[in-house]
Amino acid sequence: MFGIVLPKAVIGNNCNINCNVFIENDVIIGNNVTVKSGVQVWDGITLEDDVFIGPNVTFTNDLYPRSKRNQLPLVRTIIKKGASIGGNSTILAGNTIGKYAMVGAGAVVTKSIPDFELWIGNPARQIGYVTQLGEVLGLDLVSKNSGKKFHWKNNEIVEMHESSFEIQNINLRLIEKSDAAFIIKLRTDLKLGQNISWTSPNIEDQVNWINSYKKREELNKEFYFIFEDLNLKPWGTIRLYDFNEDSFTIGSWICLPDNKEQLAIKAWLLSVEYGFEKLGFNTCMFDVRKKNTSVLYFAYLFHPKKINEDELNFFFKLNKETFLKYREKVVKLLQFKISK
Repeated sequence: MFGIVLPKAVIGNNCNINCNVFIENDVIIGNNVTVKSGVQVWDGITLEDDVFIGPNVTFTNDLYPRSKRNQLPLVRTIIKKGASIGGNSTILAGNTIGKYAMVGAGAVVTKSIPDFELWIGNPARQIGYVTQLGEVLGLDLVSKNSGKKFHWKNNEIVEMHESSFEIQNINLRLIEKSDAAFIIKLRTDLKLGQNISWTSPNIEDQVNWINSYKKREELNKEFYFIFEDLNLKPWGTIRLYDFNEDSFTIGSWICLPDNKEQLAIKAWLLSVEYGFEKLGFNTCMFDVRKKNTSVLYFAYLFHPKKINEDELNFFFKLNKETFLKYREKVVKLLQFKISK
């Protein structure tokens, strides 16, 4: 039993090329690649590092083939780093299989697949996600086996860490379409809305915005919370968004007046904690209107770094280490009850 590798093919180190494999000239194969038996890797195909190609996977490089015709310009196919292609799958020419994506056995791939996605069927369709280590997740980024929650960070899927820090007498939940009227009430109030951006008073516009937000929430790319008292009466909102390489932004922080439980401050503390401990970021970005002296006073309790200002706002960043250093002092100063 043997394989055939044409002389111009480029093959990296530590590869496992099984018997009955044929590799043409215009082929690039990276390091640590596995190609199982019965696979033909035609001109125009690139297999990046750590790719797995299962037995009898079929590649193509001509979308409209004819016998004895001069070869048209090749349609290139790329299997990106760490991706896995299940046995007996067919990959149509010109598609890219994303980084650490996984294609189930027997699938017929007719379009490109983004990073970390899991596709099966004929034609192949997405049914979930898969981590770099091969843990299968649902579309909600929750592990099918362990129940662990994951989220996007730096364009990677990583585990969401849990936090034991809790503040009593507050309930924090994600917004739903049914909250549209409450959000409009908050954001269009003349006094409350003077320190935030303009919001349409049309409830349909708000529902549409929530619908688009929920898609980002499903991917753990944004979180918009309603905070309530223990009777589940809603008092305000707060949002985590603009997730970057190592930072998140907190905003949309607004609360009805006359709340004696200081729910707005509790919500801010819990939300920042969520960004640092559960989402794994190291920097929190936020801005405060210069005229909003009460919020500025509270913000300065954490000794954030002022990074910019404009006519209306101060812009700050707060790193995780500084937040944790002053959190206990602030909680004690405000006489909040916490549980760990």
